Amino acid sequence: MLCLRHQEYKGGILILAGKDKTHYITRCKQAGAAGFISKRNNLSELTNTLCSIEAGYSFFLCTREIFLQKVFSD
Repeated sequence: MLCLRHQEYKGGILILAGKDKTHYITRCKQAGAAGFISKRNNLSELTNTLCSIEAGYSFFLCTREIFLQKVFSD
């Protein structure tokens, strides 16, 4: 991903991964990904994800683990 950015690639980068832990999602976001979707999610969400990224938005699905961390960290 960083290689693409160093080559001045301006398009959105979507990560499709088998893991959905908070650590992986956070690392991908920090590295410049426009979106992250886990293969564990309903892959029908892939179309919505691609449309969101194409429209210029970021798309990071909130897993239950991430949601609970945010709720209880406040």
